[in-house]
Amino acid sequence: MEATWKTNLNHKLDQMFRFFIPKEYYSEPESLRQAKISISFYLFNFLSFTLFSVNGIFFNFLPHFYSTFLIGIVCLSAAFLFRARVSPNVCANFFGVNVSIYMFYMIHSSGGMQTSAAISTILTPIYILLLTNNLRIGFFWFLVTLAIYIFSNKYYLEIVKFIEVSPPDPTGVYYFSTIMGFFVNLFVFAVIFEYEKNRAILALKGINKDLKNTQEQLVQKEKLASLGELTAGIAHEIQNPLNFVNNFSELSIELADELKEEFEKENIDKELIKELAADLVQNQEKINFHGKRASNIVKGMLDHSRVSTGEKKLINLNELTEEYLRLSFHGMRAKDKTFNADFKTHLDPDLPEIYGVPQDLGRVFLNLINNAFYSVFEKSKKLGTNYKPMVELSTQKTKKEVIISIKDNGEGIPDSIRNKIFQPFFTTKPTGEGTGLGLSLSYDIITKMHGGNMEIDTVDGEYCKFIIRLPSN
Repeated sequence: MEATWKTNLNHKLDQMFRFFIPKEYYSEPESLRQAKISISFYLFNFLSFTLFSVNGIFFNFLPHFYSTFLIGIVCLSAAFLFRARVSPNVCANFFGVNVSIYMFYMIHSSGGMQTSAAISTILTPIYILLLTNNLRIGFFWFLVTLAIYIFSNKYYLEIVKFIEVSPPDPTGVYYFSTIMGFFVNLFVFAVIFEYEKNRAILALKGINKDLKNTQEQLVQKEKLASLGELTAGIAHEIQNPLNFVNNFSELSIELADELKEEFEKENIDKELIKELAADLVQNQEKINFHGKRASNIVKGMLDHSRVSTGEKKLINLNELTEEYLRLSFHGMRAKDKTFNADFKTHLDPDLPEIYGVPQDLGRVFLNLINNAFYSVFEKSKKLGTNYKPMVELSTQKTKKEVIISIKDNGEGIPDSIRNKIFQPFFTTKPTGEGTGLGLSLSYDIITKMHGGNMEIDTVDGEYCKFIIRLPSN
């Protein structure tokens, strides 16, 4: 029952708003919220001033009835001006001018500064500020209200004989009813403002939730995109150990045949058997080594593709970074047959293992190395054979951290966008070639997940160097 009542009320309110608020306000949540506040305020004041004007008849004070009823009509007029697409600020100022005149009249017609109208005057700049959401206009009406107070001073007006001031309300009834009217008015306006604010917050929460869902989808697509680039590199990279496995397997078969032939002879050459067995063992060791190499490549691909569990384990950063450097290179070659670049590694042999999430760190290294190769390739297209593209990978240990740097002699990053590169969805690549999430995700993985830091050293048109600092165990 309660839900039905609320639904009907919201439906009626929505119909009222759609009558007074032009369609263009519905395209922007904040402008719609402000419009609803304005219309609610004008219509409620129309009702309250109209009802309040009855006091004039009740106390046999017709000037009060006419003036209060007139200001109610002003409020209704402001709502219709809003409907006619007059600027919200103009509507608010129209209301302010008429209310100020009304207050000035009420002060001097009902007892000067001792009346409730004088106290109620302070609401005008507050109303205007909330209606316009503009500090300048609010401050202007503060000054207007202050001026009304100054020129409404009872003793000053009596001296200059500007106006005949009526005595205060002797019974206090008029004073009490006026105060109560403005108290209710202010409270209702505050309720309207708070209600619309809460509705806006709920709407923003919904938008934020949708954005998070969209971002999660884009993140997953980014991972799949990098996996696609990785697949071609893996196909090339895995071929080498598989070739070794195949070649040494064939040699092992030949060695086994020779051993079999030797055993079938009457005079067995034990020295030859030892040599053949030693060669066979050596071949098996090489098969085992390259088989594990192929297995590690496949394992790395699977780790890269699956959703991260966040579980940290000991990582050999030299192996991990070098692995992704080769995979990125072959992935670029597979993607574009014209791609060509050199790369170098400067790996610290004493680099300690650190705890981290291998698939997440792998995404960081792959993204940075892909960007480096992309940059040098784009530059080589412009400069041709006079330019030698180079990507350098280095690792280094210090007392408290390990440092991984990825440098390229590509196009660099202009100073104008340097502060934006870690922002989500910002990319300098052409449409369709980048989501703008790579560097943002990489930065979060390094700083938030691993407690490290990512820095950039770049000169526009010359080089770019990403420096990753991770705490050592």
